[in-house]
Amino acid sequence: MKQVSREEAVAHIAELLDEAAQGQDVLVTDRGKPAVRLSAVAASREMRTLTPEEAEELLARVRENRLEMIRQGVRPFSQSEIRALINEGRR
Repeated sequence: MKQVSREEAVAHIAELLDEAAQGQDVLVTDRGKPAVRLSAVAASREMRTLTPEEAEELLARVRENRLEMIRQGVRPFSQSEIRALINEGRR
C-alpha cells in the first residue's frame, strides 16, 4: 500500500485518485498517523451497461407495469409531480 502525507495528497490528489481507481490502495497520513485510505470501489453487477435488447425488454416491462397500475385505478405521477419530487430530494 502506498503511503503519503496529507500535504502530498492535497498536492497530488488527481494522480492518487487515478492510482486508487486502478487498484492501488493509498494511505494518507496526518502527522504520521493513518487518516484516510483511498481504494477502488468494486463494480457492482447491477451497475452494468444494458444491451439494446435488455433495455427494450426493461422498457416494455415498465410500460406493462404502468398500464396495470392504471387498470387498478392508481394514477401515475405527472411530469411536474416527478420534477417536484426530484427537486425535493435535492434539498
